[in-house]
Amino acid sequence: MVKDYKELRRRYNIPVIVILLILALPFLYAVQVTQSKRIATICFLIYLLMELILVIIKDTFLVKKLNSLIYEDINLDLMASYILNQKRKSIKTIKARVQVATNFYFYRIGDFGSIEAVVDELKKNQKFTDAEQVKLNEILLNANLFSRTDLKEDEFEELLSDYLADVEPLKMAYRARYDILVKKEPNDSVLKEVTNNKFSQLESMYLKAVNEYLKGNKNEAMELFRTIATEDEGLYLVRMAQAYLDSENSGEKSVSLDTRQEEVTLKLLRMKLVEVKPAKSTKSTKGLAFFKGWKIVFLLIPPFLLYAMVLVVIAVFKKNRVIRSLEIWKIGENSFKVGNSLENDRMGK
Repeated sequence: MVKDYKELRRRYNIPVIVILLILALPFLYAVQVTQSKRIATICFLIYLLMELILVIIKDTFLVKKLNSLIYEDINLDLMASYILNQKRKSIKTIKARVQVATNFYFYRIGDFGSIEAVVDELKKNQKFTDAEQVKLNEILLNANLFSRTDLKEDEFEELLSDYLADVEPLKMAYRARYDILVKKEPNDSVLKEVTNNKFSQLESMYLKAVNEYLKGNKNEAMELFRTIATEDEGLYLVRMAQAYLDSENSGEKSVSLDTRQEEVTLKLLRMKLVEVKPAKSTKSTKGLAFFKGWKIVFLLIPPFLLYAMVLVVIAVFKKNRVIRSLEIWKIGENSFKVGNSLENDRMGK
């Protein structure tokens, strides 16, 4: 499984570069055969268009694969790597994607206190469809349910009205979650939820396990917790499942995470989003700083190099032709002069 965003991006960049190099060959051949500046210009424009199309296709497939790995699947390392590598981008759409990924990352690791600030910033800078808005509100609601064991029922109903005002089926499902996670009462309504991705399935499995635990079906609950515990321990649900298993093994009635250990775990997981600055070099990098925000310009370098190379080849060919023509003309002129001189000498005699 890919865990580094740069490695994933490299897997898509290399084929594009190879294709571009292969596509350059027929254009070079056409220009060399025709030796026409007009043909060279047309080849350059076509090659540039093909390059831009390939880049768009590559980015489309890259984003699709990335979303599959970090949202439909569970890959915390790749998600953290993506956030770290892209969070300084100034393009608005990329910034929004990074903030969404950050929101999901905090939710999955159990850093519920950081979610609201990210969502607020997202809502300020980005417009969302109704479905996307509901999804963000669901994350906020779940964060409250998992983190606030003292959440009052009237407060919860107020949150429901704020976050899911017009979505009655979801309200019923979240009331069941409230019963299980906060009131510690079983409620089978939660089992009717439909899930689409691996994390949602894991979350539903966890809720089902807790529900069975509250109903007294501990064997079935422990089996589900053991299945959950095989996943990435960076996930909050995995750590909670392990806490239930430890509690059952030790005979303790209360189930909770060790506060200090949880703080250390969250700190380590948050550190994955912090850029580690390399050691300061004695060499100055001021001259290179200008180029950091202009990487897109490098997309134009291959066609420009191709175009320049073609023009140089054409110029060399034309220069050689002119020189050869002059040499032939001079040879002819000298031959004519020699012939005239010989003719004059013969007539003089």
